Amino acid sequence: MKMSKNLLFIILMLSCLQATCQDHQPEEIDNDLQSCLDGTDMVTAAMYSCYTQATKRWDLKLDTLYQKLIKSLNPTTKQSLIQSQQQWLKYKEVEFQLIEVASGSGTMWNWVVLGKKMSVIRQRVYTLNGILENLDDY
Repeated sequence: MKMSKNLLFIILMLSCLQATCQDHQPEEIDNDLQSCLDGTDMVTAAMYSCYTQATKRWDLKLDTLYQKLIKSLNPTTKQSLIQSQQQWLKYKEVEFQLIEVASGSGTMWNWVVLGKKMSVIRQRVYTLNGILENLDDY
């Protein structure tokens, strides 16, 4: 029962944080992405490269935040985070599939698809970062 309450608490917190992430200030990664894109002269391959690098950086940031949280949480909350992350990874996989099948074709769409995938990862970073910032509440 206690595990269910903790899991419910994490889910509710993630839902609340999801809404606030829309107003999050741009990260250094986003600023670097914009600088990279500004230098591409709208060449598709160069834009794809910019998004590839930014996506890798967001993914690394996600891994770093997750590991930091795992080390910081009490055992019960840690288990809830592990379960949440496992479910999120499943969601990410399905969401990526949807993004791919629901997008257009042609070389331009390659970087558009990658940008949408990057946004999914960025959103999770904001969520985990919100939990980390409010760690005293857990």
